[in-house]
Amino acid sequence: MQRYSDKMPEDPYANIDLRITENISSSEIVFPPPNIPPRNIIVQQRVERLSEKFANMEYSRMTAGLPSLGSFTRKTTSGFSDLRCMNRQFLMVINFVLVVAGSFVFGYFLSDIFGQSHATPAQRVVCGFSLALIVFFADLYFLLKNVDACDDTQALLSNKRLT
Repeated sequence: MQRYSDKMPEDPYANIDLRITENISSSEIVFPPPNIPPRNIIVQQRVERLSEKFANMEYSRMTAGLPSLGSFTRKTTSGFSDLRCMNRQFLMVINFVLVVAGSFVFGYFLSDIFGQSHATPAQRVVCGFSLALIVFFADLYFLLKNVDACDDTQALLSNKRLT
């Protein structure tokens, strides 16, 4: 009987001494330089024009609210317009407080209006507080919107007077 090892073919790499790590560490890979085509002059000029245009647009946007350097920058607004705006804001705050307090009172006495006067004071307070909270947030939105509108109007008026 023959052994299986006799039938197996001989390893072709058995006699070769492979030192892969030495070969890899001593080798060097050299890539050819990349081929960069020259830039088209027309495209380069167009890019420069567009970048200058957008830089000018950005500068104009940033300096839109500023007066020109040659103009006289004395503030000509009267003190009455500031007082008028402050008076309007003060009245808006007073109106805000009165409306929220009125909605609480309405919610507190709502059970009496519907004929159910047997509601406990805690239920009345919760009803009044919930209505006052809803009115508070709704009125706060309009208060802040109008205060900003008053400030924007004052800024526009002062810019128009300066130019």
